[in-house]
Amino acid sequence: MTICAAVMLGSLQAGMTTVQAAPAYSGNHYGTGFDAYDEATMELSSWSNGGMFNCIWNPGNVSFSNGIMSLKIDQDEKGYTGGEWRTKEYFGYGMYQVNMKPIKNPGVVSSFFTYTGPSDGTKWDEIDIEFLGYDTTKVQFNYFANGVGNHEYVYNLGFDASEDFHTYGFYWAP
Repeated sequence: MTICAAVMLGSLQAGMTTVQAAPAYSGNHYGTGFDAYDEATMELSSWSNGGMFNCIWNPGNVSFSNGIMSLKIDQDEKGYTGGEWRTKEYFGYGMYQVNMKPIKNPGVVSSFFTYTGPSDGTKWDEIDIEFLGYDTTKVQFNYFANGVGNHEYVYNLGFDASEDFHTYGFYWAP
């Protein structure tokens, strides 16, 4: 699966930080700094993500500065535009984590996720960490396996995630 960070109709910032990984994980670590766009390892999406989200990914909505990647919303003659960054490399089981600050704004989704699917010539498999902009005191986890979703789980954080950077992650085991 590729690793993606995306914002649909909003703004997301992601940065690198060193944190304690889940105790169950003792494997290799892949990490990237967000100082600049590295076309050898990452891809800035440039396509429409369809009717449900009504948003077009625009590489111009992704910027890097001082170790922080910012994804923003905009609008052009075709409609709303958002930003998505994804790795070119595919990954499997392991620990996935991100240090991010989602946007607080109704109608937006700020997310970090793994994905393979029809656009990759495979079945739809995905694991999501999503912040729904109308209530950033909660995080929604979801997954799709062989194209089947509806596994949403909403967790009350006890704080407003949009106020600062925090580390979120999941451990994917066989």
